[in-house]
Amino acid sequence: VWWNHAGNIRYRSLIEKAKPYYERAASKAEKTAIVTQVAESVLGKFIKKKASSKSDRWVEVTDQFIREKIGQSFRDSLHDQYRSSSKSKLKRKRTILDSSRNGITAPPPPPKPDFEQIVSSNQSIQRCFRELGNELRNHEDCSDDAMLQQFMTTN
Repeated sequence: VWWNHAGNIRYRSLIEKAKPYYERAASKAEKTAIVTQVAESVLGKFIKKKASSKSDRWVEVTDQFIREKIGQSFRDSLHDQYRSSSKSKLKRKRTILDSSRNGITAPPPPPKPDFEQIVSSNQSIQRCFRELGNELRNHEDCSDDAMLQQFMTTN
């Protein structure tokens, strides 16, 4: 019923008309401007069924919610270009489920960066640590305020 509502049909039409512009947008600012144009072009209100209500109660949504849904509609309509689209997420989930049913395990996630190794290999950070250590050894006042001031100076 809601799919064929006049407002939803008009909304989908606006998304389809603006999709080529959104697809060609070179920056997030351009995409934001397109989302704003679509939001301002919608006649009427955006509503959703109230989740906590057992009745068929509908409530008006916030502007932020509207903008998020418009952006999601663009990503869904361009699902082959966006990992965040609903279709892309569903496809990845199905692939993992199918693989596990066939005895194929999904590849392990990429390793998390070793921040300790990154910090220790950075010459600039190492120089700051050495300077800070030297200053603290030569500093008589070891109060928290003095140490904070020394950290700020070294940084």
